[in-house]
Amino acid sequence: MGMGIGEVLIARQPIMTPDIEVVGWELLYREAPGNASEGIRATAHILVDGLMELGRDLRGVGEVYLNVPQELLEEGTLLDVPAEGTVLEVLEDVTDPARLRPVLEQHRAAGFRLALDDLVPGDPRLELADLVDVCKVDLQAAHPSQALALIRSLARDGHTVLAEKVETALERDRAVAAGATLLQGYLLARPSQLRGFRPTALASAELELLRAVRERELDLARVEALIRRDVGLADRFLRLVRLHVGWREVDSIRHGLVLLGQRALTRWVTLLALSATTSGAPGEVLTMAGIRAAYCEGLERLSPGGRPLDAFSLGMFSVLGDAGTVPEALLCQLPVSPAVAEALRGGDGRYRSLLSIPMAAERADWDAMLRAGRQLDLSWSQLTDVLNRPGNGGHSSP
Repeated sequence: MGMGIGEVLIARQPIMTPDIEVVGWELLYREAPGNASEGIRATAHILVDGLMELGRDLRGVGEVYLNVPQELLEEGTLLDVPAEGTVLEVLEDVTDPARLRPVLEQHRAAGFRLALDDLVPGDPRLELADLVDVCKVDLQAAHPSQALALIRSLARDGHTVLAEKVETALERDRAVAAGATLLQGYLLARPSQLRGFRPTALASAELELLRAVRERELDLARVEALIRRDVGLADRFLRLVRLHVGWREVDSIRHGLVLLGQRALTRWVTLLALSATTSGAPGEVLTMAGIRAAYCEGLERLSPGGRPLDAFSLGMFSVLGDAGTVPEALLCQLPVSPAVAEALRGGDGRYRSLLSIPMAAERADWDAMLRAGRQLDLSWSQLTDVLNRPGNGGHSSP
């Protein structure tokens, strides 16, 4: 039983110099079939989600420009998003520029660059121009002479001006002559669409945490920061840690990380991610994931030179696709080794044989279970001994 895949559908439009050099991209929300838009705030959330999921495929060359409504800025939602190479565009929905000033200062301090989007003559946001890195002037929202006068005024005051909605060569030439050093519009390039996928059962925070704990050199500070930035994640993590360490007192997230150690941490974070579903995955799927993971890990420990953590991940993530075969669009995002990925892809090999053992046990297909065990030089007694250990499902074997 699979947990499903969600589509991230984003368009990007290049930002260029007068010499037609691409220096950045504006990301634009495009509604995927079956997804309901919830307005501009939801658009901003999806853009950030798309940026984090699609990564450098979206960036290409240069900076990424994101439309961000005032409400989202004031909430500080983006302050934990990687700021490098990201320009936040302040939209025309700003009603009180003075109130927004300290908010923009906070985002600048976090490392973001800022832009004023769709500027027109007399725009109240112009009082914020001293805080931003780019002033985007809309060539289509005012009389051409007024738009060009605004570009000249801003350029004369030392601001970087981007002329947007450039639709003709004449508009381009006049904007550049007035002082615009950046250009965007249909004359140069129309928006192009990019698609990405993510498992709907796993939020981006859990996926990022999974990747962090799978690094060869564990960075405790990074892992702690990832957990701390999501209150729900921190709560579930501490509950699991307390369950794991028993009577010992856990007084902080860092303390819990130290008590667990990397191997146990990876196990618990994997469980944590799969339990943090947003798609309403039934509880029996999560139970099945834990049983498969424990059984695969137990069997792997019987093999000299085995990799129990890989085996654990194999069993855990196998529930993300029917018959233990995970769709490629989802598989490429999972923090697993190439050998585990190949098994989850449905390919032949040792790990695929290993995975077929718990799946055969679920069906009570003892012949298939025995055949798979023989491929791994595991005897029937070994298969059943591990199967009947507490936590491995307690199947009744003949």
